[in-house]
Amino acid sequence: MKANVSVLAGACLLALAACHKGKAPEAPKPAPSLLVDMRAVDDDAFILSDNSAVFTDSMTKIVRDTLEWKDIWTQAMRLRPANSRLARPVIDFSKEMVAVAAAGAMKPGDVIHIDSVGTRKDLTVLVIRYTVGCQNLRQSAYPFEMVKLPKTNGDVTWREHRNKAPECQ
Repeated sequence: MKANVSVLAGACLLALAACHKGKAPEAPKPAPSLLVDMRAVDDDAFILSDNSAVFTDSMTKIVRDTLEWKDIWTQAMRLRPANSRLARPVIDFSKEMVAVAAAGAMKPGDVIHIDSVGTRKDLTVLVIRYTVGCQNLRQSAYPFEMVKLPKTNGDVTWREHRNKAPECQ
C-alpha cells in the first residue's frame, strides 16, 4: 500500500512538472511604492489656530468649495464677539483647498498642528501632530487648525502623532 502511494505521488509530481514544460514560474510583481514624498506645511499656508469650543469633537476635513468654506469659517468665528471676528480669507478653490483638523476636548496648552503634507499619485497624506502639555487643569480647550494647500482631486488620508511637550519629559 505504501508503495502505491509513493508511485501515485511521484506520478503527480511528474505530471505537474510536464505542465510547466520547462518554464520557471514567473517572479511576483514588485509591490507599488508606498513611499510618500513628505514636506513641511509652509508658514504662509497657515490660516487659523484656536482653542475655542467651536469644533467640540475631533475631526479632519478637506474643504474644496466656497460654500463649504463659508460654513466652516462661520462656525470657527461663532463664539467670538462680533468686533473681533476675522474676515474670511479668500481661497482660490480652482488652485487650493483647505485642511481643517480639530482635536476635540483637550487641556489648555495642548496643541494640534497640521505639520506636513505629501503626495503619491492620487493620494495626499496629511500629518497631524498633537502636543500634549503637562497641565492638570480642570478646564477644557478644543484646539483646531486650518491651513491652505495646493488643490488635489484624489483621496486624502491623515496620520496622527501624539507627543508630550518637551517640558513634560
